[in-house]
Amino acid sequence: MQRAIKLLAIVGVFFALALAIQQGWLDAISTSERAMQTIKQAGVKGYAIVLTAATLFMAIGGPRQLIALVLGFILGTGWGFVAALLVSGLSLAVTYFTAHMFLQPLIRKRFKTQSERLVKWIHVATTRKTMMIRLMPLGSNLLTNLLAGATNVDFKRFLVGSLLGYIPQTLVFVLVGSGIGLAQSEKLLISGLLFVIASTIGIHLYRSQRNLSDGVPS
Repeated sequence: MQRAIKLLAIVGVFFALALAIQQGWLDAISTSERAMQTIKQAGVKGYAIVLTAATLFMAIGGPRQLIALVLGFILGTGWGFVAALLVSGLSLAVTYFTAHMFLQPLIRKRFKTQSERLVKWIHVATTRKTMMIRLMPLGSNLLTNLLAGATNVDFKRFLVGSLLGYIPQTLVFVLVGSGIGLAQSEKLLISGLLFVIASTIGIHLYRSQRNLSDGVPS
C-alpha cells in the first residue's frame, strides 16, 4: 500500500512538471512582463498558473530571488511578499518530500560526505541552524532541500527556519520588483540595509551555534 502511494505521488510530481512544460507555464514566469500578460489573459486561472509555475520552477532549482522579483511586480509589495514566501515554502516541501520518499539511497550515495556532515551538524538546534544557512548569501537552495529530505531532517523545524531565513532577501527582491514609486537610490538603500541586517544575523548565529551543547533543542 505504501509503495503504491509513493509511486502515485512521484508520478503526480512528474506529471505536474511535464504538464507545466507542455503548456508553457514555466514561460509565464520567465519575465515580469510575461507573468503580467498571463494574468491579464487568463484572470484567476492566470494567478494559479503563475504560482504553480513558480513553485515547480523553484522546486527544480530555479532562483527564488527571480520569483520574488516577478511576484513583487505583478502583486505589489505586500501580497508579493506573502506569495513569494508561500511559493518558497511549497517548493521546499515538494523537493524535501521527493528526496525523502524516493531519492534517499541515490542522494546519500552521491553526496555521502555532505549528507553525513549535515546529519551530524543540524540535528541539534535545527530551526536556528537552518535559518543561518538561508541567511548566508552562498549555497545551493536545491541541494540543501534534497539533503535535508534524504537525511530525515525534522521537516517542521527545517521549514520554519527556512522561511525565517528567506525573509530578508525575499523582501529585497519584492521591493525591487514591485515598482512602488521609490527613487532608485532609496531602493538600493533599503536593499543594502536589509542585506547588512541579514548578514549580521547570519554571522551572529554562526558564532553562537558553536557554543551550543548537544542537548539543546531547537
